[in-house]
Amino acid sequence: MYDLTKFKSYKISTYSLLGIIFLSILVLQISRSIYIDIYSIVGTRLDLLGYLLSMMIGLMLFFWGIKKNIVRLFPVVLFLIFIILLALNVETKSEYSFKSILFSRFGLLTWFLYGIFTAISIAAIKSKFASRPGSITRTIPTLILILTLPVAWLTYTYLDERVFTISYQAVSNSATILILLLIFTFSSLINLESKDRFLNLSIYFFLLICTCFVYAISLMQSTSIIAFWLVALPLTLATLILNKISISRLLSFFIFILLVLFLTVNLFLDGLLSDTRFSSLAEGDWVLSSVQTRYELLQSFSSQFNVAPILGNYSAEIIAGSGEGKFMHSLPLSLLTHTGLIGFGLFFVMLFSVVKSEYSAIESNGDSRETVIGFRMLLLILFLSTSYTFFTWIPLWFMLGFSSIKKNKFS
Repeated sequence: MYDLTKFKSYKISTYSLLGIIFLSILVLQISRSIYIDIYSIVGTRLDLLGYLLSMMIGLMLFFWGIKKNIVRLFPVVLFLIFIILLALNVETKSEYSFKSILFSRFGLLTWFLYGIFTAISIAAIKSKFASRPGSITRTIPTLILILTLPVAWLTYTYLDERVFTISYQAVSNSATILILLLIFTFSSLINLESKDRFLNLSIYFFLLICTCFVYAISLMQSTSIIAFWLVALPLTLATLILNKISISRLLSFFIFILLVLFLTVNLFLDGLLSDTRFSSLAEGDWVLSSVQTRYELLQSFSSQFNVAPILGNYSAEIIAGSGEGKFMHSLPLSLLTHTGLIGFGLFFVMLFSVVKSEYSAIESNGDSRETVIGFRMLLLILFLSTSYTFFTWIPLWFMLGFSSIKKNKFS
């Protein structure tokens, strides 16, 4: 039986509370931004207030993380050097503003910091709860379900009132980050040792809502969110459900899979094959238009790279004659063309440092689920960014920031 007196006598620390507040504000703010982008609403300063508040709280948590020695400073320093060079590149060699590329709600620096702050927020909550996991068996799943409600509301609102969404890529990018944030929070904080049925139900409810959310965004013509979720869903299931094998969990797992298949065949499949870019599949054409376009752009790589092979040029596609927006849709190739060999080298030294640290943490801590799911999602995002995105893709920078924090200190 759940002992409520344990929770009443449990005092939450200041930084644990700040972590909960930060995650709550950021989830609400990302959800609001997605809504604005879906319906092409003109945002006001009030619509950006959540970013300001969460950034201020995140900075306080960052100094706590420094004090607790959970921040990997080497990749953070390399990132700062990278963005300084990028800012100089953008300001001197292009007509773009480095402020929008680094500091806006689509900025590299913005989401790298939010990745760091998210990981530290989770660590701050765990630092207080780790010693008494049994006393909060239902508290954490309840928190996660509350954080999932904005996702459920967005899904219902769009499916009830579908519109043509111009900024579907911005919606897809923000949605990817929102799902990652919730997955990391769930996988890090829930107590998988518990046999509480409420815990299993909350996991399936969360994943089902996310699946419906991905379907809604795919109707806006986003294929990237489908590619992400096709891999992220089984990875999450493997971490949250199959981490500890039991008959009841296997049974509930198969029931969930059957439910998803039922929804896919009876509700999702018709919409995907008639109202999205996947409609070509129903006509027998197995080459998506977005994939074909990205493949054709690869032919202009050498001309774009030769514009400035050492330092790069943020307007390389324009100078090379490819046309505005005709850049390489691939992480390594776009780094080479737009930041040169120096930017490419800095990035991959930083990436190597992060990947090596995360892998070493897994090796030394076994199957720590928060470290494993973080590493798996990092590899997934790297694969997707290498396959079809420009290097400024914000889920990539969110993941690099998240992976710059040690996950296992409070396990």
